[in-house]
Amino acid sequence: MPERSPFDRDGNDVVIVSTGSICSTGRNPQESYDSAVAAIEDGTYKTGLRELRPEDLPNFDQMAEAKGITAPEERAAFFRNTFKCGAGGVIPAEFFPNPEENHKPYPDSFFRGKNQLVGTPIVQAYLALKQIQELLPELFADNGRMRSDMAKRAMIDVASGAGFCVTGLEEQFMNFLDAPNNERLGKNYRPRWLLQNLGNMAAAQLASAFGIKGSQNSSNSACSASGISMINGMNAIRAAGNNTDIAIVGGSEYVTGSVTTMIPFDSMGALSRGWRKGRGAEHALTSFGADRDGFVPGDAAGLVVLMRRNLADHLGIEPLATVHGVSTNTCQPLEFTGKTLADGTVTGQSALMEQLFENIGLQISAFHDQLVHFTHGTGTEAGAINELNATAKALGRVAREGLYIGTGNKERIGHTLGAAFIMSVIDAVEAMRKRIIAGLPSTEKVDPRLKELNPDISRVEGLVIDPEDLCATADGMLCRRNEKLAPKGKTIITSMGFGGTNVSALVGEP
Repeated sequence: MPERSPFDRDGNDVVIVSTGSICSTGRNPQESYDSAVAAIEDGTYKTGLRELRPEDLPNFDQMAEAKGITAPEERAAFFRNTFKCGAGGVIPAEFFPNPEENHKPYPDSFFRGKNQLVGTPIVQAYLALKQIQELLPELFADNGRMRSDMAKRAMIDVASGAGFCVTGLEEQFMNFLDAPNNERLGKNYRPRWLLQNLGNMAAAQLASAFGIKGSQNSSNSACSASGISMINGMNAIRAAGNNTDIAIVGGSEYVTGSVTTMIPFDSMGALSRGWRKGRGAEHALTSFGADRDGFVPGDAAGLVVLMRRNLADHLGIEPLATVHGVSTNTCQPLEFTGKTLADGTVTGQSALMEQLFENIGLQISAFHDQLVHFTHGTGTEAGAINELNATAKALGRVAREGLYIGTGNKERIGHTLGAAFIMSVIDAVEAMRKRIIAGLPSTEKVDPRLKELNPDISRVEGLVIDPEDLCATADGMLCRRNEKLAPKGKTIITSMGFGGTNVSALVGEP
């Protein structure tokens, strides 16, 4: 009897049946990905990145007043000196429905009068799940709420990397400074503090609004957070006892707020102004180019719905993709001389991709189809070196055979931290739908230095990397070009969280 291939169809396969997102290049996954493909096809290389303005930061006026800064030139200098990154992937205001319109796009619990009671990450996540609700009428058949027979068997995990609590606390402090000094001072903000800042509030609010009665949670592991959410969903569906049939997983991040883009973040070297010298804000981030000088923050929310294939068949829902596996590991950078929590390690990143294939039951040496790679691609100096070397170590043979294609979305939408992993998963699904892989819009060519073996990697981490594998991996990056997706191709998504938590997933055709 022939051995079953890990990619053979099975009723217990976990599949993606719907996605929803909002980011700086589109109010839903289709719009965002169409924009990405068109930008390269028509040669405009448009992205959602642009120069930040004071009006992008809701509390800038209060901050300036608190410092006693009122003159226009002083305000301009205060903004310029404080928000060093200069550019961001800000979601356009027109992407958000107006809460004053008659059709009431948000639940009553989101607003009191004209005041928004919940934080921006919750609003973004709500809009993403609203898209899913409209796409899955079979599931949300109870007046827009989840079917009662499914509600208790559904879980939701909405991740945050950094901005969820920080931006809410900042807003409360600004409101505190702005409020009159009377007996009500400090009493008006407690409900908003809870709704905006507790980590589980995004999942809790969505569960309440859409009638989801299973477990709700919020993962937090920096840039890999929504990957951990996806693992939680996969584990819940596959767990013994069959307690969960449906998992709604993803992340929502608001990282262009005042606190998250201020000097303390910039002082670590991740954010930079160097791009101002040679390119516009729309190309502020280059992932693998010689001019890379730091990541650029971006706002986004993305959610995907996971379920078993046999349940999708039962409900009459056509899957969008199969999730072959999701894996995670933790780098221990202090074990390696010269590595920091920000650097991560080549050892850990390459081991993760190898572990992913091993968990699926497939040797990379036996893989002979096109392999698309949505890289982490932060645009930092160390990040690019580590990621290309780790990929070459793990996937070099695939690259050497011309089957490896590397891309990413941070050049288009910015680094969305807690939503970063899931936004790449959504882009992978859209690539399958469009049959085209969107390339990197800002990296004109891979830095030639990245094709040269770094002796420190071999010395410090004890890894042997074939120089041909490294060159082939670098040559596989989609620099300012799109590529057709092969029929049997698979997509690997990787994300490395600050602090050492790495996540990787492999998805393929449904």
